[in-house]
Amino acid sequence: MVAKVKKILLNREYIDEKPVGFALVKPQEILQEWASQYSYKRNRALDFYSMKDESTVERELNEYCSRKKIPFALTLFSGASRIAPYTRFKRVFAYVESVTEEMKSAIGLKGVMTGPNVTLMEPYDEGVFYGTAQYDQIPVVSPIQLYLDLNSYKGRGEEAAQFLY
Repeated sequence: MVAKVKKILLNREYIDEKPVGFALVKPQEILQEWASQYSYKRNRALDFYSMKDESTVERELNEYCSRKKIPFALTLFSGASRIAPYTRFKRVFAYVESVTEEMKSAIGLKGVMTGPNVTLMEPYDEGVFYGTAQYDQIPVVSPIQLYLDLNSYKGRGEEAAQFLY
């Protein structure tokens, strides 16, 4: 699989072969192509309502997931508010490996069809957790993952992605 990916990258002239390995030579172009093919909507999104403010929900999610050893990281506007604040958005967005009834109960989340203020996404690919870093003691997806997610979120998300870029 790695050999096939390398061949594609060479054919598209995104990388150059070196005596040992290869080097990325067109990072902007590869990121733009990746972003044009990616959408956070491929993940399973679960919408909730909470009476708690965003920072309390984020902190409680972090504490619960840490205790239960469940992979978790903020993304979209929740992540951007810590890495590159651009816009105010009153909604929590996070990747969680698995959303359980126990988790919803412990944090006080009620499933809703309209008007959510918390969106938890179960990723279709655990790669969203690669490069996660702590900001204010809460994990946030990598800047590349954050860019991809924001760029595929219409409206203010695209603007926030460009600001992050």
